[in-house]
Amino acid sequence: MVTVSTTVAAADASLVDDCVDYVQFGAFTGNSLLTAMWNEAGQDASVLRTHCETLGATNPVGLQNMSAQWRDIETYIAASQAASATTPESSTPLP
Repeated sequence: MVTVSTTVAAADASLVDDCVDYVQFGAFTGNSLLTAMWNEAGQDASVLRTHCETLGATNPVGLQNMSAQWRDIETYIAASQAASATTPESSTPLP
């Protein structure tokens, strides 16, 4: 009898965190694929985390891509907030 053991590498915790944040943001903004993932998790972040961990074990490239997309969104939001914070208010009264 031959016994084969397999080990599944745990997904990087920061990638899993990004996945959870990305899916929730995507569901909030109406992305149909991410809304489906959020609904599949019962709109429960702890269940979603488990799904993201499983994704990392079964499709690590997919998890990395989701993380990269989330980081792009975070960068865009931060730049938008910085730009609006540095835009001077007009001191000229409107007619």
